[in-house]
Amino acid sequence: MDLTKFQELADNTLGLQPPQYDGRWIQADVWQMYSLGDRPYRNSLPAFKQNQEALFDIIKEQTGASLVHSLFLVKANPNTVMIPLPKGSGMIRISGENLWGIKWKPDISTSQKNAFMKPYSPKYIRDFGEDLMFPINSDWIFTGTDTTFITYDDALFFIFRVPW
Repeated sequence: MDLTKFQELADNTLGLQPPQYDGRWIQADVWQMYSLGDRPYRNSLPAFKQNQEALFDIIKEQTGASLVHSLFLVKANPNTVMIPLPKGSGMIRISGENLWGIKWKPDISTSQKNAFMKPYSPKYIRDFGEDLMFPINSDWIFTGTDTTFITYDDALFFIFRVPW
């Protein structure tokens, strides 16, 4: 899969916009590109406006979804803590190594997931091994279930969500 347009959007965003606050990614820089939530939002950056359709076509093709619900650019570091993301969420990695994902079982409650994601726990969770976590060896991750992404290095990636 060609991620050139995502790379260009990331480079353009980092160079032209300051990060926004977003409590879903603690100690990370975040840029909201698009959202269909309670408060719809569309980033005004020319690089996004010009490529939105092509970017969304890639996401829809890979997921089988008919639309994209949201898209965020996240610049994470080893101290970043990410809360569990809902079904239909995925990651497009632009840069970074030593990334891990947690694919949550349906019977684990949100409060239990959040307890695992306290600021001290990413290294603790890693010690459980691949029974709970999986290494991210691809630039494209879409599990179709509740997922959390963890980084132990600096990383740059997009998080998207489609109806699932």
